[in-house]
Amino acid sequence: MKEGVRIAAFACGPIRKGRAKSLIVGVVYRKGIVEGILSGTVEEDGTDSTRKMIAILTHSRFRDQVRIIALNGVALAGLNIVDVNALSKATKTEIILITKRRQNHVELIKALKSHQARTTEHTSERIGLVKEQAKLKQIKIKNLFVRSTMTESETRPHAEESYAAIRLAHMIASGISTGESKTRI
Repeated sequence: MKEGVRIAAFACGPIRKGRAKSLIVGVVYRKGIVEGILSGTVEEDGTDSTRKMIAILTHSRFRDQVRIIALNGVALAGLNIVDVNALSKATKTEIILITKRRQNHVELIKALKSHQARTTEHTSERIGLVKEQAKLKQIKIKNLFVRSTMTESETRPHAEESYAAIRLAHMIASGISTGESKTRI
């Protein structure tokens, strides 16, 4: 087996009014090398992100090689909240959540409650997932705010590489969805 840890970083394309689904792209990354691209769709503001990522990864040729799944926070495609524990257990991987600014769960819960006024779709379960994920210790590594299912000493060596993979996944999803990528996530 090749040296290094394989990371699958997932990001979604931009949310566009009038669309029910958003593109999700996974980049399989190892030591600065892209080894594969995965893709699928998730419901915007839906509840299928965990199930879809599990399916995408477990049906790929990388299923036994990926050790870490990296995400830009706990939500994809708007308010489609990822069940970090279920994703980790089903894929037998560790999860790293990385953002450029401090992860504010209170704001996310407010957004979910506001969304509930428009729909009654699984809001209490999603709020529970946000609260569960908030229990993961947040650490700052350089300019990144990181939460992980691993210990701090296990997380640190993989944080920057995970962020680079997330950024690339975001650029690919954005480029495919809109015709041009944006570097900002």
